[in-house]
This record gives sequence, structure tokens and C-alpha cells, in this order.
Amino acid sequence: LRVPKSATLSQPVSAFRVKPSMIDHTEHVNNSEYVKWAFDNLPDGSFALPPFNLSVEYLLETRPDEQVSVCVSPINDNLLIQMSNDRSTAALVELRIENNGKF
Repeated sequence: LRVPKSATLSQPVSAFRVKPSMIDHTEHVNNSEYVKWAFDNLPDGSFALPPFNLSVEYLLETRPDEQVSVCVSPINDNLLIQMSNDRSTAALVELRIENNGKF
């Protein structure tokens, strides 16, 4: 995923510590957790989403007990969700609305 240079990422909407239940056999956060975190932090009123495409880019593993922050930013009628851990950006999730819908 590419974040447009003109994009302004929001301030974190959520911050939390990684819990043991989020860790898989590799001793890192399970990839599915990032998608859960993205959906848990959608803007109010987003529960009845129009059809969308979801892209996830995993950039850096997140370890047990690390602090995670989640930023949600509208970009060109889509949403970019950035999840960062104590060290850097761990994952980017982009929700692209189909059929000229909007969030």
C-alpha cells in the first residue's frame, strides 16, 4: 500500500497493550488481529459498510506486551488504518469503497 504524500494521518484513536490471546505460535501478534483492530476502530456509523475491498500490508511483527496505537484517516473517500507498535508501523489496512460510495 502506498500512502499519498499529501495524506495527513490522524492522531491515534486507540492505544492498548498486546494481550497474550493475540499471540500465535511464532510469538508475534497473529495477522488476523490487525484486521480486527482495524474494524474495531472504524468511525461511528461505519457498521453498515457499503461494498468494499480490503488490503492489508504487514510491515513489522508486533511482540507480546508491546504498546499498539491505531490511526484512522480518510484518504480519497477511502479509509487508511495504520497500526504502530513500540518500534514502528506494523501494518496498514486500506478499505476502498466500491461503486462511488463514501464512508
